[in-house]
Amino acid sequence: MQIFFPAIRAAILRATTLGRGGLGSVVVFAAGNTAHHAAPVPNPGVILFPANVTVPGVLTVGASDRDDLQANYSPTSNPGSHNNQMIDIVAPSHRAYSCQIPTETREVYTIDIPGTPGYNPVKERDCFNASPLPPLGSVLPNTGAQHLDFTARFGGTSAACPQVAAAAALVLSVRPGLTQMEVFNILTQTADEVGGYVYTNGRSNELGFGRLNVCRALSGAVNIHGNSLICTTGGFSVGTLPTGSTVSWVSSNPSGLSINSSTGSATRLNNYNGPITITANITNGCGTASSSRTVWVGTPHITNMGVNNQPVFPSQNVSLCPGNHFLNVTPVGGNVGTATWTVPSGVPHWIGNNTMDFTFPSHMSSITISARASNSCGQGANYNFFLTRQTWGCPSSFAMVAYPNPTSDILNIEMMPVTADVSKEDAPAIESATLLNSEGREMAKGYREGSKIVFDVRSLKKGVYFIHVMVDGELIREQILID
Repeated sequence: MQIFFPAIRAAILRATTLGRGGLGSVVVFAAGNTAHHAAPVPNPGVILFPANVTVPGVLTVGASDRDDLQANYSPTSNPGSHNNQMIDIVAPSHRAYSCQIPTETREVYTIDIPGTPGYNPVKERDCFNASPLPPLGSVLPNTGAQHLDFTARFGGTSAACPQVAAAAALVLSVRPGLTQMEVFNILTQTADEVGGYVYTNGRSNELGFGRLNVCRALSGAVNIHGNSLICTTGGFSVGTLPTGSTVSWVSSNPSGLSINSSTGSATRLNNYNGPITITANITNGCGTASSSRTVWVGTPHITNMGVNNQPVFPSQNVSLCPGNHFLNVTPVGGNVGTATWTVPSGVPHWIGNNTMDFTFPSHMSSITISARASNSCGQGANYNFFLTRQTWGCPSSFAMVAYPNPTSDILNIEMMPVTADVSKEDAPAIESATLLNSEGREMAKGYREGSKIVFDVRSLKKGVYFIHVMVDGELIREQILID
């Protein structure tokens, strides 16, 4: 079935991404009752909108029967379809609407509209056409008809869907901080692969990931308590579990962090530094479920190394023209602080929050700038930027020079030769020059005086500023100190 309502899809997408303060709201839809597997020519059915919405993590719910088989009316997944024709999970519902087999219609109970408008007493009494049903309520005035507060005439995927929604709510009651996708994964990964169907990578076309198992889902949602950062030793435990539960602990990297399978006590090994996932395998009368948590072991790492907003590897050599450049890093691991930098003597630079502006001097052939981070376990390793002065493809043989720097009154910007084989008269023209403060706000524009741009900075506060100069369509930046 096509998605005919883009606005509804957009609303679902907003809910799953922005709901619950950014964790994402759990959205559950009944797949629809379009199949008829018992027909002479079986009809596999289709999943109806909005259950077929192409939004990650939306739970599409089919129905199973009392024997853990696919309900006759529950549609079958069609992995090759052009839209989301996939069942994610099933929950028990009635086997079929049938007045001839009353026991098959009285399987899912729900509250009913009181009186004649509801299924009870009229519709259900008419269906059974037998002696009065067990006295579950009072007698309606002037009719003699029995008034039931609930009905057994509830079924289809519409009866299966609220069971999955309720299970999601129970999971969130145990662990409110789970994301929408984490709830999806817990419910589907703890479902039971029943019915004798073929499950490929944990999924069947008939029942999706299987029949809902609320007990296992709650075991899989249990909180793991303990250290978020381990320097030498630590320990883990789980929240409240059903009586008779046993827990077995596993480390995703036993050579970096060993964990006692029975007690959950952990020890750092081999000076390992990095993330490790701790898993509690919980076994009880519901089966086995797993709950995991990632912790940091040892000192932090530096990630997302970049030169002029281009990603680089720690051992990569980068060629740069003389002039101003920009480095950035991201420290990770165990309440890590901002990066510290090591810069060679004679390299002008300004250090920000995990960033650095520096000027590659024209007289240096190569430089190495290092970044490292620390947490309560200590200081991490150096991550090096290996930088080589580029001798080709640079904008002529000139460099932008700002002088005097530091300054207190007048600042001059000029293109000067960096090699002896060129003349100052051949220098490219400065197209524009702007003086910015450390927050990137424009503070002054210079005026042209011959081949140079001049700024009067006497009215500016003392501090660090940046000059942005356009030459031959290229932006050149440099740090300025006004004292």
